[in-house]
Amino acid sequence: NRVVEINLPSNGLTLTIPNAIGQMDALRKLDLSGNGLSGAIQESLFALGANSALLELNLSNNAFIGGLPFVLGEMSNLQVLDLSNNA
Repeated sequence: NRVVEINLPSNGLTLTIPNAIGQMDALRKLDLSGNGLSGAIQESLFALGANSALLELNLSNNAFIGGLPFVLGEMSNLQVLDLSNNA
């Protein structure tokens, strides 16, 4: 069995996103919106790059700073990306 969705909006999560999420090759939806996640969005989150199954990524309403990892542009399956309302 493999994880295909992680939905944890508004759960009071803090710090950063664990690198292990970037290794989940069946993950199609990741919603961590409305938490207290901060720092830069790490390239390790997109470790699978173009081979990622990720269709939806919502990291809105957190405290992320800095630019986006280059590999994000290689993710051809990604259909929904919401990074609004970050620092």
